[in-house]
Amino acid sequence: MAEPFLLKIVTPEKAFYSGRVSSMVAPGNIGSFGILPNHAPLIACSNGGRLKINEADQSGDRFFKIGSGIIEVLNNQVTILTKDAEAIS
Repeated sequence: MAEPFLLKIVTPEKAFYSGRVSSMVAPGNIGSFGILPNHAPLIACSNGGRLKINEADQSGDRFFKIGSGIIEVLNNQVTILTKDAEAIS
């Protein structure tokens, strides 16, 4: 199994989330897209929406609502710069 990647969600107010994840599905401008470990470098705009992550500790799926922003994938790390974020169930 591939090494999990580091996910960081950052808002103007704070570093909202930082952790290792096995996969994620993010909201893009024209639909959702998935990220797995060792994904090719990518910069994408997001209109915001539901973000689904699968944490590497196998605690299951977690969901967040994120605002519009930028998603960067580079060197097995994903950084989401967003105007706001909150955990949802």
